[in-house]
Amino acid sequence: MVFDELADSTDLPMEIDGQKPIPQMARRFWYDAYSATPETILADGSEIAAKQGNASAEVVLQQYLPPERRRQLPTVHA
Repeated sequence: MVFDELADSTDLPMEIDGQKPIPQMARRFWYDAYSATPETILADGSEIAAKQGNASAEVVLQQYLPPERRRQLPTVHA
């Protein structure tokens, strides 16, 4: 019931791809968006990294993120 209330409060459409919205759709969206974030940072950060004299955005993330956060990102290695 909580998901239905949340969906109503956000003006979610009654159907998405012909289906009534369900919690799994929200989870799928969240995990997809979350997993794409490091890739986006690395792709968009390359220009900034180059201006800072770094070889890649991954170098920037390795230098400026705390070790525990680096371990959480699949594309950034400690």
